[in-house]
Amino acid sequence: MMTDKDKVRKAFEKWFVKYYPNEMEGLIVSASWAAYQAVLSARIPDGWQLVPVEPDMSMELSGQSILKDEFGYAQRQELVRLIYKAMIAAAPKPEGE
Repeated sequence: MMTDKDKVRKAFEKWFVKYYPNEMEGLIVSASWAAYQAVLSARIPDGWQLVPVEPDMSMELSGQSILKDEFGYAQRQELVRLIYKAMIAAAPKPEGE
């Protein structure tokens, strides 16, 4: 009888073959499976959310929209990036890190 984990592994292999048909060697599949399992086991603490290290364009535009019109587009874009990077650098780390 297949366990739930075995079923998930089979589904993962089916997905893997679909997108990487030439990479079905055991080591590559096993390493990919291990990485997949590590991602699944990662826990995001309550009150936290994952954000990209670098903001994307929609994030930058959202940040720029709150800046006064006295700055030009390029200045607002650079300010938003600098502010975002400073906030990410200053963000507290979850316990255990």
